[in-house]
Amino acid sequence: MHPASTKRAAVEAWAAAVDWSDVDALVLAGLDGDVVEIVRRHTAAPLVCFDPRMSAGVKVSTSAAGLRYELRLLDEAGKKVLIQDGLVPELAHDVRQALACSLARTAIGQAQGHSAEDWEAVLLEALPYWEGASTVGRATRALRALPAVIVGSGPSLDQVADRLPELAPRACIIATPGSVATLERVGVVPDFVAVMDERVPARWLESIAPRSTLLAGLQTAAEVHRLPWRRRLIAPHEVGGAEAVVVEVLEDTLIGVGGSVSTAAMSAAYRLGCSPIILVGMDCAEAPEATHCAGYPDARPHMQTIGQVPGWGGGEPVFTTSSLEIYRQWFEEAAVAIANLRDGPRLVNATGGGAHITGWEELELAELVGELDAWAPSADHLIAKSAPRPITTAELSAIDARLRTKESHV
Repeated sequence: MHPASTKRAAVEAWAAAVDWSDVDALVLAGLDGDVVEIVRRHTAAPLVCFDPRMSAGVKVSTSAAGLRYELRLLDEAGKKVLIQDGLVPELAHDVRQALACSLARTAIGQAQGHSAEDWEAVLLEALPYWEGASTVGRATRALRALPAVIVGSGPSLDQVADRLPELAPRACIIATPGSVATLERVGVVPDFVAVMDERVPARWLESIAPRSTLLAGLQTAAEVHRLPWRRRLIAPHEVGGAEAVVVEVLEDTLIGVGGSVSTAAMSAAYRLGCSPIILVGMDCAEAPEATHCAGYPDARPHMQTIGQVPGWGGGEPVFTTSSLEIYRQWFEEAAVAIANLRDGPRLVNATGGGAHITGWEELELAELVGELDAWAPSADHLIAKSAPRPITTAELSAIDARLRTKESHV
């Protein structure tokens, strides 16, 4: 059985066994839409998510694997709260603060349902395809001062897609999987396609792979790696503990993923030295008429909204969901961190709709095109010129052996 199916079955069984009538709030670590969907069938209690990759000042223990939960009574809050096992006791204060304020404005919970073993199984299957690839860390600043456009799959992409061919010669285009069909429709070949989730099917990317570079995470499925990519660049990130082995063997560093392929792409663009970093199709909002751009490969249902946030460019407030609000807040936190750097990149949100993201300059795409040089060197050429050290067979063997040793001791 696929690890995702095993995980879902485990969550179903756990949720069925919980006495939800005795739960006033649910506190979880990590992000997984499947878990939120299952939980929502049983309870309307507020969900609060604390994630070490997204929540500033909040630390979550990553040592606890699987789906073990326990009921704890937070006396001072006067509420019974179901807390995912693995959240350290020091979180009690943060939990009380969250319960005291409007939970709709808190990073709201989608639980990390995968166990460490699930993460490692996906990674081990994909690992052979890493040979000859390099990493974002080894290519640090290879694209310095090259503009980067991160193309999300929000509904606003349809309104600006026809301007993207003007932008492509001027910048490095980093596509998210759901935006690829739209880019192909307007004749834009992305320099990178970022894939961080094992659930992204290879069929979405078959036509673009020979002409683009795969920006892969530690959970990119083997079937995606098997496609004939022009080049592969691995972006190690936190994922259930397996990342520690990868980073140690490769002598590499992690990028922040923020729970979304778009936030991971932004982290990679920053590490590669790109400036400005430009967001397009990054609505971070739930439009009533559509959840994604028209070219998104598979239909997606509307998610439950949690309230409204300010609109892009001073427009009317827009509705958002728990996941989208987490991503928006991550982009805002990234902007704060970058603002404190002496030579940080310029950050521009050229989405033209959706939610306002504080800390990101808002420009119409047409205006931005006029600001950039008419031509820029290709990202592929710059990566090749920097000659980042490739991942060797010996390194892959060491990662494989250490991960399988961990498995045998579980």
